[in-house]
Amino acid sequence: MSNFSNSEIELIQGLFSGIHPMPKNDFLALLSFVKKTSFKKGEIILNIGEIDSKINFVIRGLVHTYEIIDGKEFTVNLALPGMVFNSLNSYIKGHPTHEEQVAIHDTDILYLEKEKVELLLKKYHSFSIAFGKLYEQILLEREQRAILLQHKSAHMRYKYFISTFNRSQTILNEVPNKLISQYLCLAPETFCRNKNHMLKEHCKHA
Repeated sequence: MSNFSNSEIELIQGLFSGIHPMPKNDFLALLSFVKKTSFKKGEIILNIGEIDSKINFVIRGLVHTYEIIDGKEFTVNLALPGMVFNSLNSYIKGHPTHEEQVAIHDTDILYLEKEKVELLLKKYHSFSIAFGKLYEQILLEREQRAILLQHKSAHMRYKYFISTFNRSQTILNEVPNKLISQYLCLAPETFCRNKNHMLKEHCKHA
């Protein structure tokens, strides 16, 4: 445990034990495999064409994951402290990724390598349950976003985002507007107009 600060240990424990109770010995085994790395603002974490073989946990900063489609950036994910990210298709299939991960701010990450994850899954039942529930959350968020993008109205798309996504307020407070507008597939001016409109509506009913 000496490699991590108390706050980092609490974060790791919260990510897993908070989802499903984990005995001390199981958690210590998990912690023995966790590694830490840091990236400067603007630094690439994963390049297009590389194979993603890690499960990543943000403990400081912000990670933007995107694909280039028809010459434009398409935001796949925004990961803030306490959130998990990776290129899921590449991780599962072992194929080169079409995604790029970049640190938007100076960013610290804890990660588990795939071979260690598979070892933990085989040996520790509590980790298997926690890991499964963790990915249920990730898949739920992706499904919510898929539904969000079906809304043709910019106003309804924004409203669905703030009313349905558990982390919407955190994203609104911590992520640059440009990236949120990309995540919602809205023009920057349309996003700002709807954001301001919803803030005014909230103030009226406060």
